[in-house]
Amino acid sequence: MEEIETDKVRTTVYVSADKVELAKKREYKLSNIAEEALDIILNISDYDELKIQIMITGIDEEVKKLEFKRGVLLKQLNDRRIEKILHEEDTEKTRLFNQTVNELQTTMDIKTENLDRNAKLIGITPEELFQQAKKELGW
Repeated sequence: MEEIETDKVRTTVYVSADKVELAKKREYKLSNIAEEALDIILNISDYDELKIQIMITGIDEEVKKLEFKRGVLLKQLNDRRIEKILHEEDTEKTRLFNQTVNELQTTMDIKTENLDRNAKLIGITPEELFQQAKKELGW
């Protein structure tokens, strides 16, 4: 005798008597209806999951774009900070140079300690600063 293959996963579905009566009248098989309904529900869930995955992918793309924009903006901010610092340093160096030239012009000499300090802050040797100041005055 051949064994009949049965599903290992079985469940009982309860349906009201009125619905059973209506299904029989329309010549539906309840097992087919239940199977089709379950299939539709599972497909809807799969569709929703796919839709959500697509939305997540879209959000991930937006995050990547925003992170890129953030990087660009941070670089611009850093560049501006560096530019400001360099400008302030240039302004300070110009002020120190002008102070040296002014002292040289008004006193016809410059104190060694002022020349050394200003040269060090500007980043050149005292001799170079003295020569540049003399050149500025046309001496």
